[in-house]
Amino acid sequence: MNSAEHMADYKKPASFGDLRLDEVFGYVVFFLMIASVAITPFRYFNYSFPLVAVLVILANRHMRTTELARPYLVVVLAGIALIPLANRQGIQDIYLVLTGLSLTLVGHRRLWSWNTIFLASILGLITNVAARVASDGAGAVLSHVTFDVAASKSTFESGFSYVFGLLAVWAAYTRRWRSFALAFMFALLTLKRIVILGIFLCFVLQFFPRPMVRSILQPLPMLLANALFIVLILSYGSGSLNFLIHELTGQSADQFGMGRQGLYGHVVVDIFRDPGRFLLMGMGPGQVYDALEGGMAWVGKGNLHADTLKIFYEYGGVVLTMFVWALYSSRRLGVLLVALYTNVLLLTDNTLIYPFYIFFATLVAASLQESDDANATSKAVN
Repeated sequence: MNSAEHMADYKKPASFGDLRLDEVFGYVVFFLMIASVAITPFRYFNYSFPLVAVLVILANRHMRTTELARPYLVVVLAGIALIPLANRQGIQDIYLVLTGLSLTLVGHRRLWSWNTIFLASILGLITNVAARVASDGAGAVLSHVTFDVAASKSTFESGFSYVFGLLAVWAAYTRRWRSFALAFMFALLTLKRIVILGIFLCFVLQFFPRPMVRSILQPLPMLLANALFIVLILSYGSGSLNFLIHELTGQSADQFGMGRQGLYGHVVVDIFRDPGRFLLMGMGPGQVYDALEGGMAWVGKGNLHADTLKIFYEYGGVVLTMFVWALYSSRRLGVLLVALYTNVLLLTDNTLIYPFYIFFATLVAASLQESDDANATSKAVN
């Protein structure tokens, strides 16, 4: 038993009979996170999690965290420090990150198995499809079944794709190839192209010597990789790559990026106007939404679909550096692979403010952390 567990037992955490309060909270969070992806209105229940987490932490008189929670805590603390520059959407973003971190801060009293998370996600996906059939009618749904990876269109597209991706990474790391195939198949069915890229990179790394992979997934190399991406995306958003993209793909740059060039353009203009400022400090939490609305006021609030660029624009290069450093601060290879997968999603998606993704990513990372520690202890004893 480690010192943290000893301290928790000594303080006699609040409980309901044989069930500890944090364990009950864990069951509720797990169920509602699955439910919120399956049926969107359930997400409103999730917004109570930070407040409940505070009560549980006070009742237990201690707070915990996991390694993958560190980069998200960097964003939360930086957001609080930059509150004077924040708008309403920025404050909402900080709260959404805290919503995803709620159970991690309380402590994962129960770590769910791979099979349990997989089956729960399958049930959630079936519920999601059934809800759409009930709403639109079976004929309307089934008569328009599509699956096109190139166009990123699937009738079964769902947020569960992110979770299946996490499970695929978990299975690949533990060399359970049948489980990997199952998770990959459902990740493909629920189609998010960036998820497939994340899975592919983590899969390929399984065939490299693990010491080499560990040396690659360190803060400095990954800082350089993310800096290179920022340069690339600024070039893309400014139109510098238009000719090259058209020559290689036969598509316009905006078409190739599924409309992202138009989105990035509003942000890129501000960054090029005062690059020195953004290297140190961004515009403030939520300001990316104002930048996007400036060009598309009729659309209202819109996401940038590039969280790495969002952090750079809103928080600046210093915070982005701290975020990436914290993301790859673990010494456990399993956690580092989840970090890489998470990093890939951040490049062209909005998972920074998806509470369900933060919850499952930190849960899977905590499970791998516990597994790696157990294996290390076993080897030490033998």
